[in-house]
Amino acid sequence: MKRIVTVKILKTGCKAVACLFVLSVVTLAVLSCIAYHKHLNRHYLYKSLSSNVSVHEFPEHDELRVYNDSTRRYTLKGVQWVADAPRNDSLTVFCRNGKRGFLNVYSGETAIPEQYRRAWVFSEGVAAVVKGGKLGFVDARNETVIPFQYDYACRNGMAIDYLFRGGYCTMTDSRGACGLIDRSGRWVIEAQYDCIWPPHEGKYRIVKEGEAYGLLDENLEFVFPIEYESIEYSDDKGVFLSKDGYKWQADYDGTVLKSFVCDYTDYMSYASGYDSHAEEDSCDETRFSALAYTLSDYLTYTIDNRCGVVRKDDGKVIIPARYDQINMLSPTLFEAQEPKDGLWVLIDIHGKVVER
Repeated sequence: MKRIVTVKILKTGCKAVACLFVLSVVTLAVLSCIAYHKHLNRHYLYKSLSSNVSVHEFPEHDELRVYNDSTRRYTLKGVQWVADAPRNDSLTVFCRNGKRGFLNVYSGETAIPEQYRRAWVFSEGVAAVVKGGKLGFVDARNETVIPFQYDYACRNGMAIDYLFRGGYCTMTDSRGACGLIDRSGRWVIEAQYDCIWPPHEGKYRIVKEGEAYGLLDENLEFVFPIEYESIEYSDDKGVFLSKDGYKWQADYDGTVLKSFVCDYTDYMSYASGYDSHAEEDSCDETRFSALAYTLSDYLTYTIDNRCGVVRKDDGKVIIPARYDQINMLSPTLFEAQEPKDGLWVLIDIHGKVVER
């Protein structure tokens, strides 16, 4: 009788152990599935579009998803990229399956489904899009405002944002040349320039043609013609203009505010003799001498990586900033390296080239 009871106990124990084993395996499988699911769905904050809407990156799925924090749901999945939220508009561009569309940055919902080969954010109520190889403008209801009649051209890194500012938008032709159109789509400046930058202070546009720059005002008249080597906006007033090795600050009406401006200056010195050292070499007992240098009355100055020379006492330019390098050889002579061929020329303290 005892043996029968013992056998029953052993059988019951084996069944319990087997059940525990099966339960452990099932539990481990479930936990593994949960961990794998979490791994597949791990995500990171990619960017915020508004206080309610953000974009999450899912590395394992190689996609972005748009999330509405208020409703706690994803409004758009399988996205390749989302443009930053524009400052003064509720719509921004997204790309899915290689096509561009628009979404609302406050709800995350699709406003215009992806359908365009290229698209830019809205400005002054319209957005530039490319359809059928031509560029035109649509409104928030996806209705054509300006017909698809312009050429989108590759510009070798000099990108155009195709945004309206102050009623005008930089536009390109088939060659990639730039002009300006108005809200009716009319060319107000024909496409003929290398680039037209967005307006500064809503008024002034820098124009580039070849290696020269000019400046347009709000009436699209040239304040400064296209003849300057560079034009930069000043933080305090007006612009900085550089030409022929000179740089100065001027107001928008052409009034000179600072007659001399440069990027930086440095001291100049020249070899004026030898300074004998008492040091002797332990092997041949040779006495060494080193060149002695004298600080000059001149400074090198730099404009756009080109060097020139200016006098210390009165700031007068002796050599305009047109050279790659300038060294002082004596109290009355400089050597300067030409930027085109790398050859050196000799220039005296009056700025005259005495030898090439």
